[in-house]
Amino acid sequence: MHDFVCAEYAGLHRVHAFGTRTISQEYSRIDKGCKCIRTLTYKYIITKDQNSDNEELYNIIQDPFEKTNIVTEYPDKAQRLKEKLHDTLDLSYFGPQELPDSRRIKDRLRELGYI
Repeated sequence: MHDFVCAEYAGLHRVHAFGTRTISQEYSRIDKGCKCIRTLTYKYIITKDQNSDNEELYNIIQDPFEKTNIVTEYPDKAQRLKEKLHDTLDLSYFGPQELPDSRRIKDRLRELGYI
């Protein structure tokens, strides 16, 4: 039994393959893959942007709507949660950062008879 729960989200902007404008293109700047860990008191979120980590920490009892990021005030707590998250999920992968080769995908789908 654990005293925490982890989650990961790959982001919607990874799904563009046919040159059509999708809602995911409009939100690709903000729709990033993320991973998080939640305890009874805290929620720690990490996202990747290029080569840097973006971290957020919230006291979900005092701030249930997660409006105040307290990661700079509690770096030790954030680090412990990050380590626990790392022990549970793979923090090296946040989903593909570039769109796939749409021509290759279209050709393969055509070969399979889908298009």
